[in-house]
Amino acid sequence: MKTYSGETVKQILDDIAYEEGIDPSLIHYNVATKNEDGVTINVFTDSDIIDFIKEYIETFFYNIQQTVHVDVHYSDEMFRIFVNAQNNSVVIGKDGNTLQAFTNLIRSATNSHFKKNLKLVMDVNNYKANIYEKLESVVYKVAREVQESKIDATLDFLPSDQRRVAHNYLSGMPNIRTVSIGQGKDRRLVIKYVENEEN
Repeated sequence: MKTYSGETVKQILDDIAYEEGIDPSLIHYNVATKNEDGVTINVFTDSDIIDFIKEYIETFFYNIQQTVHVDVHYSDEMFRIFVNAQNNSVVIGKDGNTLQAFTNLIRSATNSHFKKNLKLVMDVNNYKANIYEKLESVVYKVAREVQESKIDATLDFLPSDQRRVAHNYLSGMPNIRTVSIGQGKDRRLVIKYVENEEN
């Protein structure tokens, strides 16, 4: 993370973008100080975020005396974390609850450190990938039933990452629209029939 000072945030970002040959919208930053003399911002790259996430996870597991391999990359506007630990079942926990809690911890630490709301998902030994694959199969079957019956279907509670997978998977299906309703543990995914509409 580097610190820059100038008259305005726009001026600083434009200068950095010019020097680096990139669009200013691709620069991650947070405002450190702002006063009548100008502004100071902290600028960081995707690599800075990836390095922080890897170090945080590796340090966590080192402190509990576990060996872990961590791979982090950025795609689709999201940081994707893949972990393989000595004891993956402990990291995943019952019904993935420990993995979800650990993901929330990593997200909170990363967002707090960079003072930015960053999207990230974490998978351990392809646990989530397998769940997503099964989920896609289930929501496809339900969506086909909705197309045939023209009656909306409301699914049981799904965590936000699984709702996002279902939304994305069904986004191109003719006459189908997905919406999330409710709050917290009452949040549900509704698969709706929409006449003569292709998404």
